Amino acid sequence: MAARPRASVSECRARADLDRNFVATNISLFGVLLLGTPRTVGRTNARHRHRRHRQQTLVTGSCAGVNAPPPPHPSVSVIISCYREDRFELLLAAIDSVLAQTSPPHELMPGPSGTRNVGVRVATGEVVAFIDDDATAEPDWLARLVEPYGDPAVVGVGGGAIPMWEGQEPAWFPAEFNWVIGCSWRGLPVVASTTRNLIGCNMSFRRFAYVEAGGLANAFFFRDRKVVNEETEFSIRLVNTFPRSKLMFLPDVVVRHFVPHERTSVRYFVKRCWREGQAKRITVKKAGASVGLSPEWTHVSRVIPSGIVEAIRAGFSGRPSALSRIPALIVGTVATAIAFSIPSKINGRERKSAPPHDDRMVQANREKQ
Repeated sequence: MAARPRASVSECRARADLDRNFVATNISLFGVLLLGTPRTVGRTNARHRHRRHRQQTLVTGSCAGVNAPPPPHPSVSVIISCYREDRFELLLAAIDSVLAQTSPPHELMPGPSGTRNVGVRVATGEVVAFIDDDATAEPDWLARLVEPYGDPAVVGVGGGAIPMWEGQEPAWFPAEFNWVIGCSWRGLPVVASTTRNLIGCNMSFRRFAYVEAGGLANAFFFRDRKVVNEETEFSIRLVNTFPRSKLMFLPDVVVRHFVPHERTSVRYFVKRCWREGQAKRITVKKAGASVGLSPEWTHVSRVIPSGIVEAIRAGFSGRPSALSRIPALIVGTVATAIAFSIPSKINGRERKSAPPHDDRMVQANREKQ
């Protein structure tokens, strides 16, 4: 593979100076080799070592240098989870938003979503932060995201996600179900709070804790079909690995998450609720009902009923379209509950899902110590 071109700090931090051809060349390797190894790719030869204090090799977006503001404390490796090749323009926007942070990242690595553990293994920052390829971060995202790490008990910090609709927001779509589109939903804390799990498109962890806990599970399966709930399962496993630790949710530390038209259909809404019910059943089997369903019981018993009342109040206060949220609230809740109640057995035997953690991460981490 040809050597990657070098980039100055100023080139990293402004879109006008970002070499789009370089990005396009590397993103074209999507699914083959996007997550490089900073310790290897970032090395400079002897002829250029005297310039290390002025310029650092761009791995997949390293932005350190003496002309840049001091890096966040602790240092942060940002990993952009890439899901589809046709979201290239959105990916560029995500990269730009990270490079434009008031506190620049230690390094930036875009890569296929299924290889997030690979990104963590090669990361050199004390904290690893995750953002999706269709999300953009506010300029002070990193600076505020790392603040709670001043408390040694904090092993993970996450923030909120504001939907960025492709077109008009559907009048029938209830905010209580914004988790369907990967965004903050009504019912989450409105002030900084401890939490059970973090939102996947806006979360961070201490790298040593992430590795020691084994990383994200590769996949969950329900009747031979893959379902997504690995962030919740990992968050629970992480806190169990470090019993006195905690995760922090900062609702006002946000990213803007793009929501395409295809995710605003009733069909998608019901399908996503159904998959969530399946995923919750797997999580309960792994973690137990007390922790696996605690926030969900609160959501069903308090948030959903209050959402129905709010929709009725709005409907009779001059906004009749708000009444269309009531069927969605009921259908979404019922679909999730029915899917959760279906036993996850195949021919009388439990399906063997992916390993609950990555043993290679744990072993490699212990060999370093």
